[in-house]
Amino acid sequence: MAYGTPAYDYASGASSLAQNKTAQDAAANYGRFMGQERFRRDQNDRADNFRRSFPSVGQHFTQRGLQHSGQRQQGQREFVSDYQKDTGRAQFEQAGAEQGFQLQQNERDAQYYLALQQLFERMSQSRASQYDPFAAVKPLVGGA
Repeated sequence: MAYGTPAYDYASGASSLAQNKTAQDAAANYGRFMGQERFRRDQNDRADNFRRSFPSVGQHFTQRGLQHSGQRQQGQREFVSDYQKDTGRAQFEQAGAEQGFQLQQNERDAQYYLALQQLFERMSQSRASQYDPFAAVKPLVGGA
């Protein structure tokens, strides 16, 4: 390095850390967005399939002459229950993924602040080792 002081080294290191963190956060946010979009599309597809398929459940029973039977009602209840169960599971998985993204973000933030703190401590140590408070009086007292 052509030029270096503790403050310059700190600023350079902090800038590098900030650029690194920005790139990591951007990649993570893109992954999060893609996960949210996939979830949204899957939910919409699941709802569309339910709307298209539900009438045919009743039609199957009607074709067999069971339109007012408990079997038709049970079949439709089971169909709705399966849809709700699948939707609930997908929402649970999405919530887990969101929690995972947030935990990763928290970890990246903590690592960034720890690295900044370590940079600052190195700068302080470098300054302290370069500074001698008795340098001005050493020649007067016979110290070299």
